[in-house]
Amino acid sequence: MVVLFSCKELILVNMTYPLIADQSPRISDVIIVPGGGNFQRAKKGLELYKKGFGKIFILTGDIKGWPGIDDGTWADLSKKYLLKNNIDEKNILLIHSTSTREDIIRSFELMRSKGLKSCVIVSTLFHTGRIYRIAKKESKDINFSVVASTNYEYNKYNWWKTEKGLLFYFNEILKNIYYLYKGYV
Repeated sequence: MVVLFSCKELILVNMTYPLIADQSPRISDVIIVPGGGNFQRAKKGLELYKKGFGKIFILTGDIKGWPGIDDGTWADLSKKYLLKNNIDEKNILLIHSTSTREDIIRSFELMRSKGLKSCVIVSTLFHTGRIYRIAKKESKDINFSVVASTNYEYNKYNWWKTEKGLLFYFNEILKNIYYLYKGYV
């Protein structure tokens, strides 16, 4: 018991690895930014765009991002953020979706319809594993990489120290189990 207690932080850090698939970005046709993430995903997408990792954005998410503050969806809010940062509107495509699986399936369908062959998918760190497994199953003819955005509230070294970190970690564990059970990954 003493050994477990003295190694608890190492154990807690290692508990995150099944949730993480953070890769190096590859130069691609598209940067996909799934809804959510308190603009961390959109910020990382913009950073990658400025470094030349993609020419077009696909923004997803029909769920309201900030109810009571801004009634737009996550896709709408991310679009506003990118427009405010001088991204040409013709380089922004929106997808209607309400789940991570729909985000990927519909983004890939849109890419295929436009002849686009590669993408960088940006998401929060603990979300990257599930996104990767969905994209791997659905990609067929699309090359992709999955890149984590920065989370300023918690990371794999301190997630258990905040309520948000605990909630996000356990939420992702449950969603991964559900997606595995349903055969989505």
